[in-house]
Amino acid sequence: MSVSALRPFFISVAAMVVIVLVGFFCGILPESPFLAFIKAEEVNDYLAAINYFVPVDAFVTIGSAWLLAVVPWIVSQFAIAGVKILVNGFRSHKNVSHFSRCSFLIGAAAFTL
Repeated sequence: MSVSALRPFFISVAAMVVIVLVGFFCGILPESPFLAFIKAEEVNDYLAAINYFVPVDAFVTIGSAWLLAVVPWIVSQFAIAGVKILVNGFRSHKNVSHFSRCSFLIGAAAFTL
């Protein structure tokens, strides 16, 4: 079997592992602390009137779409900055010992996190 034939198998196994881990962590996390406030009778009386003037559901939808667009961009900018730090570090430290290179990589990795 060639490597190209095994690649889809390993990708599907990795995807299944991620799905299982997400399900496991969702099972560990506690319930929302806001459920008690949402179920409260006092809030339910006023929630319809507030939602008439302030469309909270539209705000949540727009905010979710905005976060879906902005968060990957911010993460990619951090990744690009980390790669630039690593590349510039290797170019400027050509005659440095192996120990110094390793400590530089650890510092750069900590900076990008």
